[in-house]
Amino acid sequence: MYVYGCGKVFEKKQDYLLDNFCVSSAIDNYKSGNLHLNNGEEISIISLDDVDNNSPIIIMREEYINAWRELRSAGILNEVIFPYQILPRTEIENRLFSEGERLYEKEGTLFYVDKTGKEFCVSGFECMSEFLQYYERQCISSNEILALDTKPLNRNFGFSRGTPIDRYYIENWLEKNKFYIAGDVLEIAENTYTKKYGGERVKNSYMLHVENDMPPFIKGNFETGEGIEREKVDCIILTQTLPFIFDVESALKNIYKMLRPKGTLMITVSALEQISRFDMERWGDYWRFTDLSLRKLIKQSGFDEIQKIDIYGNVKVACGILYGVAAEEFSKTDLDYYDEDYPVIICAVCKKK
Repeated sequence: MYVYGCGKVFEKKQDYLLDNFCVSSAIDNYKSGNLHLNNGEEISIISLDDVDNNSPIIIMREEYINAWRELRSAGILNEVIFPYQILPRTEIENRLFSEGERLYEKEGTLFYVDKTGKEFCVSGFECMSEFLQYYERQCISSNEILALDTKPLNRNFGFSRGTPIDRYYIENWLEKNKFYIAGDVLEIAENTYTKKYGGERVKNSYMLHVENDMPPFIKGNFETGEGIEREKVDCIILTQTLPFIFDVESALKNIYKMLRPKGTLMITVSALEQISRFDMERWGDYWRFTDLSLRKLIKQSGFDEIQKIDIYGNVKVACGILYGVAAEEFSKTDLDYYDEDYPVIICAVCKKK
C-alpha cells in the first residue's frame, strides 16, 4: 500500500498503520528521498507520477477530501482508504465518524453517510472541517434563533414582566449563604437584603450613600475612599455594584479597609447583561466580569481567602436576560442548570485576614 502524505497525520497514526498494513512507499508533494518509520524501516517517497494502478492508497492528510480530489484529477483510480479508518482519530474524525458513519465513492463522487443513513455529497467541499460546518447547519436548525426579533421584549431587565433573572439568582444565593450576614452589616443605598437575610444575627445595619449622611446612612464613596472608616463593619453586601464603578481596584481596596479582621464581603457581579441606561446616564455602566477577573481583583485587593465563587446561568437563560424575560417565564430546571461557559451572574464570599 501507499500512504499519501507523511506529515503530522501520518506521525499520529503510524504505529497502528504499520501494525495492520504493509506500506511500500509514501506519496508526498513536498518531500523526497526516504522516510524513516517508527519500526526502524525506511520507505521511499515517490511522486504521483510513480504510482502504479494496483496498490491501494491510504490518505494521511488532514485535508483528505482535497487529497482524494487530487488523486482523481491526476488520473489515479486506485482504491482509496480514508484516514478515519486508521486510529487514533483526529478531533474532526471523532465528530464525524464515531458512531459508524462512513465515506464512500460512487461514479467519481464522494459521499458521507451519517449515523441515520442520510447521505451528503462532500465532493464540492475543500476539507472536512468545511463540510462539518455545513453538516451541523443542516442537522441542528438555527431557525428559532434567526426568527427572534432584533429588539428585546423588555428594556427594564424584566421588572414589568416579573422577577429579573439576576435577582432570582442573587436572592437564592443570599438565602443559601445568609449565615455570613451577621454583626454590623453594610449595604449600598438600602438595607433590604440585610433585613431579609440577616435577621437576628445583625447587630447594626448601615447603608452607604454618596450624599445622605443621616444615620443609619454613612456618607461615603468606595471608589474615592471618601468617608470610608477603617474596620467599621463585619459584613458588606455588595450586589450588582461593581459594574458601575470605574476604578474597581480602588473600590475593593476601600471595601477591604472598611471590614474588620475576619470580616466578610458578599459580592455579586454581572457576567452578561444589558446596559443599564439609568446608571449609564448618571455615573456610568462600565464592566462585565468572568470568575477569573473577579478572583484576581479580589486577591490583589488584600483578601487572602475567597470562601466560594458561584456561577449562575446557561445559554438559554443568557438569551432570556438580554431579551428582558422574567424568571417566572422559565422552568426551575432551566434556571438551575449552570453552564460555566455561559455565566449570567457571578457571586463570591470573601474573607478578610
